[in-house]
Amino acid sequence: MPPSSGTKSAGGTLRPESGGTAGNPSYAAYDYQIDVTIWIALEIMLAKGLSNEVEIEPPSHEDAEATLKDPNLVSLGVSTATRDTRLIMQIKSRTTSPWTSKAFADVLLGKEAATKSKGKARGPAPRVRPLDMLVADPTAKYLFITNEGLESGLRLHQNIALLSFPDPGDLPPYCRNARTAAEKAALGKRIGICDTITMEMLESRIFKLLDRHGNVPPQKLLKCLEDMRDAVRKRLGGEHGGRWTMANLLANIIDNGGSRLAHRRHDQFVPPRSFLSIEQALRDTHAVIIVGPSGTGKSLAADVLAAKLARQSPAFLERPVLDAGEANSALTDPGPLLIYLRDPWGDSAPSIEAARWTSKLPGLFRMADNAHKFLITTRYDIFKRSEPGEALESYTIAIEPEDYTADQRALIYDNHVGDLSGHAHALALAHRDVVLGRVRRPYEIERFLAALDL
Repeated sequence: MPPSSGTKSAGGTLRPESGGTAGNPSYAAYDYQIDVTIWIALEIMLAKGLSNEVEIEPPSHEDAEATLKDPNLVSLGVSTATRDTRLIMQIKSRTTSPWTSKAFADVLLGKEAATKSKGKARGPAPRVRPLDMLVADPTAKYLFITNEGLESGLRLHQNIALLSFPDPGDLPPYCRNARTAAEKAALGKRIGICDTITMEMLESRIFKLLDRHGNVPPQKLLKCLEDMRDAVRKRLGGEHGGRWTMANLLANIIDNGGSRLAHRRHDQFVPPRSFLSIEQALRDTHAVIIVGPSGTGKSLAADVLAAKLARQSPAFLERPVLDAGEANSALTDPGPLLIYLRDPWGDSAPSIEAARWTSKLPGLFRMADNAHKFLITTRYDIFKRSEPGEALESYTIAIEPEDYTADQRALIYDNHVGDLSGHAHALALAHRDVVLGRVRRPYEIERFLAALDL
């Protein structure tokens, strides 16, 4: 991804990448809401195809809403309204301390909003309490996204992924009065918290989504993100009725050189020496784990392979799964299906699901067949920290910097130089030999050329 020493706020001012508390907290919260909205929109509309629009500042007075289609039916190309889920999202930036059970209960019960509005003679009608919304609408789920952590009493309610809601068997503390055990259990599994989602993490995830699913050139990622921030800001101000559609999202992507279906990066792909082995392993054993250090082209190689399977006849549909249980269910569904897991053990450190993936994947791999295949990418250091056994190790194939010859690195460089123009293009040509003499990884080449175009 392109380097940056800071990112622009929704108003165009530069904000530091640190999580400090300097400046007006209300501006920081506004910027945070915008970037969370972009991340969610990219995940549910572009990456997973679960919705066609996100409503920003909806009538419920929460921060965003979306109607989600059932992911299993989406992957099979089936459409139905009977399983749709109303996703209600509340986004909270906080610069003080981790969320306590009491503070979160105040949000769910509407006490926080009531305290803020106390004494105001006029204004909009009070917002409906999130917990009351869940009671009134059995199709609704409530997702709380914050940059802060959680105290221990709330950890049972953490989402392990954006839409992977836990089943804690109860409501959060301080919300349990006057309800039966069955009611509390049913409501509890419709409440999820995504915590410690920092601004730095958001930018990284947004760039990955634009790269992998929008095919936005590396040198255009920052510009595309700024355009999307502007689009969300306008809808926060009431334009377009607050609705941000898939068509709007794709227009931003296309304006910045990307496309949902265009494979510009695939056209630029230079296969590493191990690519044929990866392809053969997926064909013969139906499962492969692509490992290696950061920046060696693991994700691009896997994306190219997935696109190739999607174009063959019969075509493999990519099945989105959130955890090992969903992966197991996918193996019983009609194929051909490709279960493509990107960094399941974590992208920078082992995730809370890492141990479960390590224990479950060997058995899942044994169930794979000609119509159900597993394609997985992971950094080798993260993979090793998850303590895989020999069974998992046997499915790994590495992409190392040494898998690219000098001629291949030069071809990667020249392919990306073709996307530059003007002074950036001239600089890239002038420094070509020096750069190729120093860098060994595809990502380093892309990062250098992206920096020239800033």
